[in-house]
Amino acid sequence: MYKYNHVIFCKSYRGDLKRIKNLKSSIDKFNADKIPFVICCPDSDKELFYQELQTHQENYDFLIVTDEEVLSANNLSTDSIQTWKTQQVIKLGFYKLNLSRFYTIYDSDCYFISNFYTSDFMYTPDIPYTFMSCTIDPNSIYHKIKDFFNRTGPTYDFVHMSQTFSAEILNDMDKNLLTAKNLTFPDLIEICPYEFNWYGEYLIKYDLQKIIPAMPKVRTYFYQEDYVLDRHRGVRVSDIISMGYNCICMQSGWLNSFIYKNPWYGKLARIKRNVFFKKHSGHKSDPVRLFILYFYKIPVWTIKEIFKN
Repeated sequence: MYKYNHVIFCKSYRGDLKRIKNLKSSIDKFNADKIPFVICCPDSDKELFYQELQTHQENYDFLIVTDEEVLSANNLSTDSIQTWKTQQVIKLGFYKLNLSRFYTIYDSDCYFISNFYTSDFMYTPDIPYTFMSCTIDPNSIYHKIKDFFNRTGPTYDFVHMSQTFSAEILNDMDKNLLTAKNLTFPDLIEICPYEFNWYGEYLIKYDLQKIIPAMPKVRTYFYQEDYVLDRHRGVRVSDIISMGYNCICMQSGWLNSFIYKNPWYGKLARIKRNVFFKKHSGHKSDPVRLFILYFYKIPVWTIKEIFKN
């Protein structure tokens, strides 16, 4: 029924061409298990994407499908304007093309920094990992979806890059939720605009698949301040890899840079970090350590980073 068991999926458009090229290049380099890669874009962007992205040297299957194909397969208008809500609908509706039984979702502002494998996403060939965490925020918007399903207990956050959707679960969701309540995927997004949590809450509610909870291997920088802070601390890409991450997400709506740039002052920042560690570990600070400690209280490079980026 399906051409593939598992693919990587990304919804994009020409406005994110620079970022999707970076993601595609990283997949070319680090796709150790030769996982197929599928991009979805507007039909008007398809030829451009093939010209800019396809190298003809890929050692994995590379496909481009269109928004219009996905929307049409879901009996939705193909005249949709490119918005973040449209992107969410397409992520939920991609399964209708019957290309893959499972698909792992990345956005254009992600890129890999080390080898990745099928085992990073799939517990077994029939069971994907479910990337989830708890939220204790009483005002979290995720409560809205949990309440929709009349579920009690902890409120979970499923909004993580590299979340893997099952076509079989989504098909069940279509029949037993959307059709039963006369709803569409756009209706769900209007109720609460988090496609990953709609999928995750449905998983919990109807217990259709064994849930293997995990945390994704994506280091996400949500805001410019997060990015500047890590660079101020001297964190390098090699440090991010050593933390267990194989991918970086540079949120395009909030960050100016589309790649993580190693800080030029990394060694100095690590000296500062070591000095703080020794000071707070009860060690008596000698004059040299004290000089370094107080000198580095001046956030010269932090200010530089803010203005440079």
